[in-house]
Amino acid sequence: MEQVGRHFRPELLNGLDEIVVFDPLSHEQLRKVAGLQMKDVASRLANQGITLNFTDAVLDCVLAGSYDLAYGARPSKIWLEKKVVTKLSKMIVVDEIDEDSTIHIDAGPNKQDLVYRVEKNGSNEEDESRN
Repeated sequence: MEQVGRHFRPELLNGLDEIVVFDPLSHEQLRKVAGLQMKDVASRLANQGITLNFTDAVLDCVLAGSYDLAYGARPSKIWLEKKVVTKLSKMIVVDEIDEDSTIHIDAGPNKQDLVYRVEKNGSNEEDESRN
């Protein structure tokens, strides 16, 4: 609080009801958040009859590509939208994924890229795509 008092004028501080100081999230907490965000993507796909499976390595890949101590979990959501949701959307548009498909996402060999494998249920067709 002393640092806040040194940087802001008393008039401003008096106008605030409360000041909440946040501690940075730990790696494990960020991993849980990334898992919840991936589950949200899976839920959105489930509404279209599409199943999404992902490995724990995917969560590590998300954090490796998005970690920023200053911003907490926000960058992981943005990263997922840009890298995962956009990729899946493009795959749906070009009919690589359709209703009753199962998508498996894993980290690539370099642990920085994601690998998408699509099983089209009802046929034994499998497609693999790298991000």
